[in-house]
Amino acid sequence: MVLDIFAALFDHCRSEGIEELVYKAIPQIYHTLPAEEDCYAMFYYGAELYRREVLSVVDLDANTAIQERRRRGARKALASNLHVEQSSKLGLFWPILKENLFGRHGLRPVHTLAEIQLLQSRFPQNISLYGVFARDRMCAGTLLYRAGPTIHVQYAASTDEARESGALDLLYTTLITDFRGQARFFDFGNSNEKEGRYLNRGLADFKEGFGARAVCHDFYKLRLTA
Repeated sequence: MVLDIFAALFDHCRSEGIEELVYKAIPQIYHTLPAEEDCYAMFYYGAELYRREVLSVVDLDANTAIQERRRRGARKALASNLHVEQSSKLGLFWPILKENLFGRHGLRPVHTLAEIQLLQSRFPQNISLYGVFARDRMCAGTLLYRAGPTIHVQYAASTDEARESGALDLLYTTLITDFRGQARFFDFGNSNEKEGRYLNRGLADFKEGFGARAVCHDFYKLRLTA
């Protein structure tokens, strides 16, 4: 059936004058049942695997050990009187995120604050903000998406001071522990640039310190004029 669906899609695209189709597969950790018929269909019809990113994923059922250096960072954060709590205050997190992305990578968040607030209002059970606080001041945080069996890190950021204090170590050590039994996977996302051909090894190493391992995320390209 899936092969026939894709054949119909390709015929429709050709009838509309579309010459190339790019297909981004859904990673297996988001499946509720085995469902990689689409990847086989791409191979069957001669698509090119032109991009592959590597997601850093914690299997929450496997109880993989968190590295001591990450635990040490979490203890340092606790000693600095930092604590983790769920928060509805996206307005506190967004300036930290914007400064972090632009200062370190020259980038901006995909969403504006107004857009993410609207999105969360429509999907309150699926989008959650967790912050690290020094008393009532947020100094780090992560915005999580819940999709089926998987928790996905959409955004994460901290101030420079909080990073040195181990705030992110405390944040993820806490969340991974708390989500065990509530979800199957915790997806940190990819650490790639240049369509997967560059791996930020330091970032990948940080994620693997929490027990994350690699899951491939594949992108296909098919010339419809062939």
